Parts: sequence; C-alpha cells; structure tokens
Amino acid sequence: PPPPLPPPGEASAWHFVLAGGLGGVVSRTVVAPLERGKLAMQTGQGEGSLSLTLSRIVREEGWGGLWRGNAANCARVFPFGGAVCLS
Repeated sequence: PPPPLPPPGEASAWHFVLAGGLGGVVSRTVVAPLERGKLAMQTGQGEGSLSLTLSRIVREEGWGGLWRGNAANCARVFPFGGAVCLS
C-alpha cells in the first residue's frame, strides 16, 4: 500500500514541490498532442485542420509522434510547477 499522507498542516515543503511539479508534468503531457498539432499548423506543416494534422503525424511518426518534444517541456515545467505550488 502507498505511504499514508501526512496530517493536514504537517506536509513538508517537499510535498508541495513534488505535488506542483507532478501536476505540471501531467497537465503538459495530457495536452501535448494538441500543442504538437498547433505547432505544426503554425509552422506551415498543417493539413488544413487540427484533426487532419494530428492524423498525418500519427500516420508518419506513429502515436509517439504526438508526444515528441514532451520530455524537454516536462523538464522545464516541473521546477516551475513546484515553485508555484510552494509559494
């Protein structure tokens, strides 16, 4: 079983940093395919609509192509989300 949560008011600063960082990473990962499609359309690589652009990315690069570049984005977001949640 997972470790118990600390009682309210006794969470350490690291709990807040971890919660904020993981929250930021999860949110960026969920919207990464939409961001990838938007970026493709902004750079002239779109197919006319977002759904057609996402379909082309999946066809040419596979499902993982929708999350290409997400690791770098998550590495940037984690410390920022942690700092925001801590403050």
